[in-house]
Amino acid sequence: MLGWIDILPVGLLILVFWNANVIKPFSKVDTDGYLSIDTTKCYRGLFAIVIIFHHLAQRTETGILFPFFSRVGFLAVAVFFFLSGYGLQKSYLIKGEGYKRTFIQRRIPKILVPYILATFIYWLAYYLTGTTYSFKDVIIGLVNGYPVVRYSWYIISILCFYLFYWILMKLCKKNRLAMIILGCVYYAIYSALCIKLDISAYWFNASHLLIIGMIWATYEKTINQLVKRTYPYALVLVWVFFIVLFSIDSKMVLSAKHSFLVSTFLTIIESLLFTIGVLLLSMKIRIGNSFLRVLGDMSLQIYLFHGLFILFIKEIINVQNELLWCVLVIAFTLILARFVHFLMTRLLGGKSQKIFHS
Repeated sequence: MLGWIDILPVGLLILVFWNANVIKPFSKVDTDGYLSIDTTKCYRGLFAIVIIFHHLAQRTETGILFPFFSRVGFLAVAVFFFLSGYGLQKSYLIKGEGYKRTFIQRRIPKILVPYILATFIYWLAYYLTGTTYSFKDVIIGLVNGYPVVRYSWYIISILCFYLFYWILMKLCKKNRLAMIILGCVYYAIYSALCIKLDISAYWFNASHLLIIGMIWATYEKTINQLVKRTYPYALVLVWVFFIVLFSIDSKMVLSAKHSFLVSTFLTIIESLLFTIGVLLLSMKIRIGNSFLRVLGDMSLQIYLFHGLFILFIKEIINVQNELLWCVLVIAFTLILARFVHFLMTRLLGGKSQKIFHS
C-alpha cells in the first residue's frame, strides 16, 4: 500500500511539471531549445535528485512508488553522460581551437578540486566514526571500483573521458567522424578494462551515452529533421521498447535468472532508449523552473555529497522513520552542496557545475 515515503516521488513529479511548457498540437515539436543550457541545467537538477532517490530506495522498505527508484540509477546517469558528451562536442565544433587550448585548465580543476575536497570530508567522517583510510587506500579505491567518496565512480569516469577527449581534439583536429570512431574505441577499451579489473557493470553500462552525445551534437541538424518527420511514431516506439525491455530486465533481476552478458546488454540498450525518450519528450514538454535550475547549478556537488549523509546520518541522529531519514539526507545534502558550490565558484571562478555541459 501507499506509504508516507511516496510523498517524495509525488513531490518530484510536481516539481518537474511546475512551470513546464507543453507544445501543442501533439504532432508539433520544438527542436530549437530542447538542449539549451537552461533546459539541460533543469534536467541535471532533476536527475541529481533521482540519483539520491535511487540510493535511498535501495535502503528503504516501505511505499509503492518509492521502491521503483531502486532500479533507475543507471538511467539517470545515462542522461548525465549524454549531456557531457553532447556539451563537449557541441562546444568544440562551435569554438574550435580556442576551446582546445584552454580545455585542461578550464575543465579538469572544476571536477578535480571538488573531488579532492569531497575525499577529505569523507576521510574525516570515516575517521571520526572509527575507520581510518591511508593515502594508499584512497588511491587504490580510485582504481578498484570502491572509491572513498561513495558513489563517485561517475566522476572518475568523467575525468577519464575528459582527458581522452582532450587527446581526441589534439589528434583529430575537428575531423568529426574520426572523433566518433575513436570515441567508440575508447568506450570498448574502457569497458574491457572494467571487466578485466572485475569492476561492477554500472561503471560502463551507461557510459556509451558519452559517445551518443557526441554523435547527436555532430549530426544534430539531420537528427532533428528526421525527428520532425516521424515524431509521434518515434516517441511511441522508443518508449514502448524501453518499457518492455526494462520490464523484462526487472523480472530477470528479481528472479535471479540472468547472465552478466544478457543483463549488461539489456541495460546498455535500456539506457540508450531512455535517454532518447527523454530527448523526444523535451521537444514536446519543456521543463524549467527556478528550483530545478538551482539544483542543476550544484548537481556535481549533490552527486559528490549525498552518499556522505546516506552513510553517516544515522551515526549522528538516531532516525527510525524512513521518510524522516530520507528528508534529512536530502536536506543536509542540499545544504552542503550549496555551500561547496558557492566555495568552488569563488575559488575557481565561473560555474563549477558546468562539467555537465559545454
